[in-house]
Formats: sequence, C-alpha cells, structure tokens
Amino acid sequence: MNKLGFGKAMVSVVVAAGLLTGVAPAMAMDMNGKWVAASTTAMSITGDIEVSADKIVFETGASLGLKPVEGEAHLFTLASATDNPVLLNGNTLCGSNAPPEYIAFAMYETSMILLAFDGPDVPKLNPDPLDQDGICASFTYER
Repeated sequence: MNKLGFGKAMVSVVVAAGLLTGVAPAMAMDMNGKWVAASTTAMSITGDIEVSADKIVFETGASLGLKPVEGEAHLFTLASATDNPVLLNGNTLCGSNAPPEYIAFAMYETSMILLAFDGPDVPKLNPDPLDQDGICASFTYER
C-alpha cells in the first residue's frame, strides 16, 4: 500500500488503462456527486464526501469552498484561505493547523483521489497522482 491508499500494481493498471484509452486519467469521469471513502485515510479523516463545482461537503457536514484554478480542470484553491474544517476524529485535511492551499482531483473509472497541497506554489499536476510535489494528504473514494 502507498500513501494514497492504492497498491502500486493497482495504480499502474489504472494509469495504464487511462493512457491506453487515450483519455487523460484526470479527465476519465465527472468528479461531481457523492463519493464513498475507500482508503484508510479517507475513512478515518473525511468520511464520505459530496463534491460540486464550488465545494466539498464532508461526512461531518462541514464544507470547504472551492475556486477553480484557471486552465486546470481539476485543480482548485480555497474560496476562503482560512477555511480548515474540523473533520472526523478532530482531524483536518493536512493534519495541521494550516489549511491546504490547493485541492486537486484525479479520477479513474469509479475511483477518485482527492489531493491536498500545502505549499504556496500552484501544483503541476502529472498524469500519475503518485508523482506530485507538495502533497500534504491524499484520500481515495469510490462510487
């Protein structure tokens, strides 16, 4: 298991499938809607979530407003730079008192990975969600 909650072989198969079909992995499906926590981190920190174009609603009922980053289909900044909702078991997305700077979504078939970034620089998203700089946390969900 890696820090994203996927076994290395699973990620390789999923990334390869997206590349072979000619669809970039992040564009494989619509992120909007309800998602069931699948990774240990998602189950213990966020719980199930619901994603829309402008926010994430967590299992606790707390929400996080999102603003799209221009030119990036699945990359967002926070609507309010101070938003850092308390989630399950008293956790926050990045596990510190500081909120994430950016949120990204990587989607594969019926799975989605939510990536939280805590650095000030705009993340350069790669096709492989395991190969990202500046990630403070990641959470995997299923439909």
